[in-house]
Amino acid sequence: MSAHLALAVCNCMWFWADASVAQMHLVTVADSFDLRQIPMMSSASYQGYSVRVLGLGKAPTKYENEDSIWGRRLGWKLISFHSFIVDLPDDDVVLFLDAFDVLLVDPPTVLLAKFRDMQRTTGKQLFIAAEDNPGYGFRASEFPKIKGSKWQWINSGAMIGLASAWRKLFSNHSLPATLPSKYTSDQDWMIDVYLNSSEVGGLAGLDSSCNLFQVTCKVSAITSHDSCNSPDGEVILEDGHIVNTVTGTRPSVLHLVGAGHWAFPRANLRGLFARPRFESCHYYEVARVLMPRVFEDLENTRVWSGKPFAAICTNDSLIWHVFYTNFLLFVIVYAPWIILGTISTGVCLMCRKKMNKIDRLMD
Repeated sequence: MSAHLALAVCNCMWFWADASVAQMHLVTVADSFDLRQIPMMSSASYQGYSVRVLGLGKAPTKYENEDSIWGRRLGWKLISFHSFIVDLPDDDVVLFLDAFDVLLVDPPTVLLAKFRDMQRTTGKQLFIAAEDNPGYGFRASEFPKIKGSKWQWINSGAMIGLASAWRKLFSNHSLPATLPSKYTSDQDWMIDVYLNSSEVGGLAGLDSSCNLFQVTCKVSAITSHDSCNSPDGEVILEDGHIVNTVTGTRPSVLHLVGAGHWAFPRANLRGLFARPRFESCHYYEVARVLMPRVFEDLENTRVWSGKPFAAICTNDSLIWHVFYTNFLLFVIVYAPWIILGTISTGVCLMCRKKMNKIDRLMD
């Protein structure tokens, strides 16, 4: 107990010693406001963070005859982030998160204390989230094996570091709005910088213990997408905290990648009855469990027609979902009874007509 108490006191002293001279910044990047940001922004406010959204209205309008801002066109995301950190004081801490599939589950003091502790014990000044899937496989075989952890590949959707460390990471690297053809996304650029610079001269490290960041597509016991292959029981919810049962840690940031934020399949009509909110997604359902009052109030707000999850999880028009779900409910629930009632009424009328005819003949 005394060791834990000493660590807690040390962390508090470190935090308060830095508080007067350094600030913590939470930033994300988006070209425009998107409904999919609501769970992330809500979790940040719920935990006591202020969020700075970079890049609003600043994404390039043309990308080599392509309309998408994703893939190689995500160079503008790196440019937006670099522009933000370039003039910050060296000791300021900058937390970068993806905008559409991340939830914060601890307050800033807890996350910062963890960062300071890892900074002291490892000598690193910047930490990047780690995942157990190499994704598209960009330079996957070049990552060093990490003993005792399956989380060993970079996921650039959650990162934290000193402003001075961020500037060093970006130094001597050009940042074109459209990345070179060897990259499929900004994450490949980050992997290249990390590996080519021998972990940026010892400056950066992977959070392979999932102490800060948890990357997964499933939190067990909460409705998830059928395409998520993460093992049950690996990441769980316990007393309002996310727990990694493999590493024994309680991550402060949850990044729900891939199927973790995909909308539940529309074609699967059994989902209309099997899931509490048809056309929802795991990202929304986890946020709803972590912040029940926030999302119940959201669903009860008239403008959402009870269905914020449909617009958030699919990014489609809310009007479409109100029509679509009500139409399905009519077809599946009410229509059969209407048809059955119509047939029954018709049969009864025919029988009555026949009985009347028999009665007349008998008379």
